[in-house]
Amino acid sequence: MAAPSSTLSAVRYLAASAKWETEKPYTIAGRVPPGQPKDNFEFDTRHVRIYDVASLEESPTLSTFGFEWVRRDFTESLHDRDSINRHIAGLELVVKSHLGAKAVFTYSQQLRKRLGDHNNPRIRPASNFAHIDMTLDAVQNRLDFNFPESANISTTGHYQMLSVWHPLFSPIEDYPLALCDSRTVSDADLVPCDYVLPNFESESYCVKFNANHRWYYKSDQTENDVLLILNCDSKTGIRTPHTGFLLPDVKPGIRTRENFDAKMIAIF
Repeated sequence: MAAPSSTLSAVRYLAASAKWETEKPYTIAGRVPPGQPKDNFEFDTRHVRIYDVASLEESPTLSTFGFEWVRRDFTESLHDRDSINRHIAGLELVVKSHLGAKAVFTYSQQLRKRLGDHNNPRIRPASNFAHIDMTLDAVQNRLDFNFPESANISTTGHYQMLSVWHPLFSPIEDYPLALCDSRTVSDADLVPCDYVLPNFESESYCVKFNANHRWYYKSDQTENDVLLILNCDSKTGIRTPHTGFLLPDVKPGIRTRENFDAKMIAIF
């Protein structure tokens, strides 16, 4: 069997520091008061091998690696709210059917460009450090905040929090998404961190380096290949670090990454 193709690239991890024993990592979205740092992160950049899933004999799945791709034709322009809402509704149907969930709730959606958009602050830059979008403890608070009219939604049973991600064009040759095989991640690698929004505070995980981590990406992902990332699962404990990364030997003038992502909670 031929060895899977791979590339060597830098991944930014949270620095392994005694600081986190007494101080919780945080980042603040939006404006901050004068004199208030926007975050207190300290990073440790490591060069790691990132394997192309296109060359694997085993296709990654949510129940093994903690991520997988499903097909859905991308037909919306996403130029207005109606188009975005139709796209989210279509993605929810795909996720609900694929997972066999009773219900799927989207609490956040985002258009991203590699470096953001100075003319449109709603378009955010790509993530540039290893993280997991939400801890298990934060899921119920998010449901209560975003769906107060649905008081019967409960996370007392089985639930999952997923990121649903796809590029807006293909091929992506600038800053694709790298995903870490959940089976190679120890609980000791994960540090809870606060994600502070103007009207809400959530909790995610930052990730410390571990030489056992095994990273992957999909070199041939198209806009019709929808990536499902399992951030937390109340039944299995699966959680999947991910980050953007630089491909080597990128040609000058290449179109920079643009993508759509949504955050969903599935109830079973």
